[in-house]
Amino acid sequence: MTLFCNVSGQERVSPESQGVSSKDIKECFDSLMNITHGEVHDVVVMRHGKVLAELCPKPFVPEYRHTLYSVSKTFVGVAVGLAIDENRLRLTDRVAAFFPEIMPDSISVNLASMTVRDLLTMTSGVSPDWNLRNVHEHWLKNFFKKPVQKPGVEFKYDSMASYVLSAIVQRVTGMKVIDYLNKKVFSVLNINDAEWECSPEGITAGGWGLRLSALSMAKFGQLLLDKGRWNGVQVVSEEWIRLMMSEQQVTGDGGFYGFHIWKHDGVDGAYRADGAFGQYIIIAPKEDMVVSVTQSNRGNGVTERRLIDSLIIRKAQNVVLKEGKDLKLLRTALQKYSMPLVGGKASLGKFSVFQGEEIWFADNDMGWKSMTLEKKGDLLKISIGTRDGKRISVEAGNKEWRTLFTDVCPPYSIKAKCRFDGISRNFAVAACYGREKDALVIKILFPDWISGVVLTMTEKNGFLNIEAKENLKKNAYKL
Repeated sequence: MTLFCNVSGQERVSPESQGVSSKDIKECFDSLMNITHGEVHDVVVMRHGKVLAELCPKPFVPEYRHTLYSVSKTFVGVAVGLAIDENRLRLTDRVAAFFPEIMPDSISVNLASMTVRDLLTMTSGVSPDWNLRNVHEHWLKNFFKKPVQKPGVEFKYDSMASYVLSAIVQRVTGMKVIDYLNKKVFSVLNINDAEWECSPEGITAGGWGLRLSALSMAKFGQLLLDKGRWNGVQVVSEEWIRLMMSEQQVTGDGGFYGFHIWKHDGVDGAYRADGAFGQYIIIAPKEDMVVSVTQSNRGNGVTERRLIDSLIIRKAQNVVLKEGKDLKLLRTALQKYSMPLVGGKASLGKFSVFQGEEIWFADNDMGWKSMTLEKKGDLLKISIGTRDGKRISVEAGNKEWRTLFTDVCPPYSIKAKCRFDGISRNFAVAACYGREKDALVIKILFPDWISGVVLTMTEKNGFLNIEAKENLKKNAYKL
């Protein structure tokens, strides 16, 4: 990785040239890498529209996409704004009017009064049902069957509200949200890596399911920071961006929500797109900064974003700083950052007897059924059988990451019907291994997704025991 280059049309410069200290960035990045309760996958720091630094530890690669969970919602917010700019839609439009063919026979007063604005502010009046997408194929119809309290009053965060907005945009434009944004936004920003999951109804998932690189996320954040303009072109109206990034609704915890974007509590005047397990786009207008983050963090990455706020954003100065040894140290660190490797020996020792044997797993959320091992020099080849009859080929290096690609879908915390539809089936899988004392340890990551697991194998009296520790789960379990 290099610090200074032009990637996807985005200029990369020294932090000092934009009033940010390389020492502060390195301190922040070092701190992020030392956090043990999560995994930082990619961080892009931008100021004045230029990339100052990117933290992307091995085996992650800057060009890899990442699943963004609810960061996706903010992109839906922009799609709604575009449709409003084109006079295809209004904030006051009644939601029921868009879907007369699937409305209940009897429409309540509250359902009839629900507006586009209510969906944008998460005040639809419908209590969230996070299982709806898992058990039904007709998501819209079943959403409108739910009881509706008075809209526009109580904040209830709900991914299905974003899905309904996605369906509305598709209804008024004749295009899926992903296609609409590709045409109107992504093509202008030179973002060509967007993928978005699709529902059983053929609608972009909306509230989740978007995949982008961290750089593409940062460029989108820059568009919002610059009030909808990009290289002199008004992509989205300034008025919509102003509305979108205003305090529209008080949340249940006393915070504020805009139109599908959160008020950021760590920096004065800042907003953020926010996704599960710590996916962020932080937009700080006063500092003219954007920071995008992808990670796998069970605590939603609050600690990580506070480090970014305190060590980078709030320390930015409005003067050019002198470049020196700190810049060189940062550049060196960026080349060396790596996710923790498994230690230990390359030899399998007593575990050699299990080579070529099908090792069967207990039932698990990863969908993995069995595994075989084959040692080739210092390389450990692993073949994982899944419940649907497919196999994932993995190569694990000793004290180094090795990466292959597979068309088998990785473990995923979202269980929605038709999950992965709309996503290209070519996933990176990286691994390392080592024999430590009486255990064989294998660490597997899906670096262009979010999932990862550490398998710890022990043997006693000819019986093999396997413990699995998934990166998105607090506790390990027996396989």
